[in-house]
Amino acid sequence: MTKNKIPVAAYQLYDLGSVGLNAEQCSEALQYVTEGAIYTGHEAVAKALIDSKTAWALMGYFLRVPVISSAGYLVYTWVAKNRNRLPGGTPECAVNR
Repeated sequence: MTKNKIPVAAYQLYDLGSVGLNAEQCSEALQYVTEGAIYTGHEAVAKALIDSKTAWALMGYFLRVPVISSAGYLVYTWVAKNRNRLPGGTPECAVNR
């Protein structure tokens, strides 16, 4: 969706301390780090789409509308908890609580 315009790194292979994150935060939700801020979960998805400057950027702006953002939070939380059960998911995707 971002056409490789957003750098992506597995948190297990990244120096998290250098950006003010820890493994627990990264295992719980997507983290998107910019020079000025850290975005988490559905807000990370929205900001990454916006920063991609692709047609999907419009969806990123849409996800920031207050009522839509609230729904986005609920959807993101459900997907994150069930990502190992979704198409393409693997047992490694499970978040053990």
